[in-house]
Amino acid sequence: MIHHLITYIYTDRVDFSDEDDEAISIMKAWVLAEKFCMPDQQNQLIDYLMEHWQDEQVRPAKVACVLDNVSKYSPLSKLVIDRFTHDLAFEYDYFLGQKNREGAEEHDKEFGALCSKTGCSVIRLVWDDLCLLDDDNDAKRPKPLAPINQGCKYHVHAGGG
Repeated sequence: MIHHLITYIYTDRVDFSDEDDEAISIMKAWVLAEKFCMPDQQNQLIDYLMEHWQDEQVRPAKVACVLDNVSKYSPLSKLVIDRFTHDLAFEYDYFLGQKNREGAEEHDKEFGALCSKTGCSVIRLVWDDLCLLDDDNDAKRPKPLAPINQGCKYHVHAGGG
């Protein structure tokens, strides 16, 4: 992560395209930027993460990583939890009663581990709601704006959070 910090200091840019797990690398860099009080880099990393998640769902292991490393009140934590709960409600087909559960066992294990963490009671409530859904109820729910389309909501601003 240090090389990303140095690159940012000299070029004012971030690039994680060479990383195996881009999202985890971005989140770790955000934690480092928070420790060094670099709000501009934190905001750029949030934007980069939202762009990365345009085509990808947030896995439970990524939420667990954030809960282990930042305050639940931090902008990063808010983004990751908001995006994860949005994905649970509207994107994860196998959580919504679909027959295709390919890869679901791994997700189920990750989700179980996530729910066992302190501070995940909101996610448990979302999970309980999803378990009660059927296709008819799902069709009637309004689809809220995805967190990736609300950039500034998750930026660090003067005076905190």
